[in-house]
Amino acid sequence: MTAAALVEKACVKAGLCEAGSVPAALAAMGLADLNRWYFHIWTKAAHREIELDAVDVGVPAGALSVDLPAEVGVILSVRGPNGALLPLGGAAAADLSEVWLDACGTPTRFLLLPDGTDGDGKPVRRIRLCPAPAADLTVSVKGLRRFADLSGGDDILLSRFEDALYFFVLGEMYRFAGDDAARKGAFADARENLKAAIESADRETERDNIQTPVESIYGC
Repeated sequence: MTAAALVEKACVKAGLCEAGSVPAALAAMGLADLNRWYFHIWTKAAHREIELDAVDVGVPAGALSVDLPAEVGVILSVRGPNGALLPLGGAAAADLSEVWLDACGTPTRFLLLPDGTDGDGKPVRRIRLCPAPAADLTVSVKGLRRFADLSGGDDILLSRFEDALYFFVLGEMYRFAGDDAARKGAFADARENLKAAIESADRETERDNIQTPVESIYGC
């Protein structure tokens, strides 16, 4: 479901407009409400849907910082041509600066740097490879998506939570309409749907864990 479709559904249910004719101001208000609750759900629990496939990032020789794509919000792992690059603490890097910060060679660690911005002004995670690469290379980064507000035509990535989001937005519409009893009912339904969606995700994770064979020295 798109964000605009969910907002329209809530506006019509609350009796604020007819289907297909949502006033622009009402649509904008509903989208803002949706994004506020979407962010709440996005950050409330771990979601498989926000995991990113490995993203390849080119790093030129001698680079002292690497800007990751704006979509990367959390770094889970960084791999170079020779395998995983382990995270390096700032204190360790400073204490052994001749090894990590002043040297040039084959990177084996990465250091988190303060976030920066890209050419469009979007925030980006920034890292430094240690030691600095002696030649051009590519690193592969796995992580979690950075939250971004939905526009009207965007699909809701966390589709499992569409019902909960609908009732949260409906509650906001009833609040706007001044119907306090209906607002309370909608938010109660939202909380129940949110709880059910999280429990459903937890059960699926348990099944994944059960069905994944445990590694063993006796395996083939």
